[in-house]
Amino acid sequence: MSKKDSFNWNIKKYSTYFKSILAINGLILISITSCSMERNRPIMKINSYLRGYQNGHKKPSLSKNLLATLINREDRDIIHLIDIRNMKRIPMGALNTPNTEPISISLSANGERIALIRKRGITSQLILYQRKSGRIQEIELKQLGNPTKVSIGGKGKILAVEVTRQGKKEIDLIRLNN
Repeated sequence: MSKKDSFNWNIKKYSTYFKSILAINGLILISITSCSMERNRPIMKINSYLRGYQNGHKKPSLSKNLLATLINREDRDIIHLIDIRNMKRIPMGALNTPNTEPISISLSANGERIALIRKRGITSQLILYQRKSGRIQEIELKQLGNPTKVSIGGKGKILAVEVTRQGKKEIDLIRLNN
């Protein structure tokens, strides 16, 4: 048998094997692309609920089961906390006081810690609220500045705070005590 005949025989012998590998790879490729083509869908139940408020919700923060937003009531913003599993509003009376107005809010992943910035008169306060205990703690900045936005880490142990100092925006990271 010549080398050429041996080569042709090997191609014929393995051609069904290679065809099956190509077919499997093709099926995998089709399934991957079809999964990635799945469209994002709005959650209509929650969206309908939110649209029911004439003054609208803004500046949302989402945890596993809670949605916190700011909503305008009587010409000032208040915190609106909603359990998205049952569409129940959770009262936030301790944080919605008449002499303060929230400007930024953030929830930890489990929703137990809420970081917020609120205006009291002409000053801004950085606040940590612990839902289980109802404890409100004002967080002092190491350097003087005006906090404008806040984000709490998923575990509720670190804050990222946008602070305006001498007309410049800076970011402060703050490690929280348990």
